[in-house]
Amino acid sequence: MLDLSSCFRAENALRIGAVYVAGAGYTAAAGAMETAATAVPVVAGSAVAGGVVANLAEAGAKGLGASDTVAQGTGAGAAILAVRVGALMALQLG
Repeated sequence: MLDLSSCFRAENALRIGAVYVAGAGYTAAAGAMETAATAVPVVAGSAVAGGVVANLAEAGAKGLGASDTVAQGTGAGAAILAVRVGALMALQLG
């Protein structure tokens, strides 16, 4: 399960690691780690948004008379789309 504390730990681990990597002289790798740390909250947020969108899409499909299988497929597709949009947003940070 994704929670804020694991997101916080991942972001901090990347930032602290970047300090050590930069200290060892690998500045390009340190920059990449900083960029990844910046993207962690965006991607985590998109995963949460994906779950919300999936539930809404599934409920909407059921409300329109879709079968359970079709409604679940609609929800899964919506979740994947929401997470992909979040990943694209994170790419813009780099």
